[in-house]
Amino acid sequence: MGQHFPARRQNSPRLTAYAYDQSRCVNADNQIDFLGQSSHIAPTKRASITLIHRLLRQFWAVNQPPSPPLNIGSEILGKDSL
Repeated sequence: MGQHFPARRQNSPRLTAYAYDQSRCVNADNQIDFLGQSSHIAPTKRASITLIHRLLRQFWAVNQPPSPPLNIGSEILGKDSL
């Protein structure tokens, strides 16, 4: 079962702390580079993944973006704190 992520609503300050980065490339050694640091993720055949970034705190690497209206994400490939 997928991970639930908060919906992106402009009126809720708690939810505006999340942003999506749609175009992060996966390196050949299953690492991603984000904000000047490299992080290991689970092996994947995909050339790019989606990052769900909680501003200034942490991020999650997932196969594809969450789909509304439930915002259920796909498998989490990795996460890291900033």
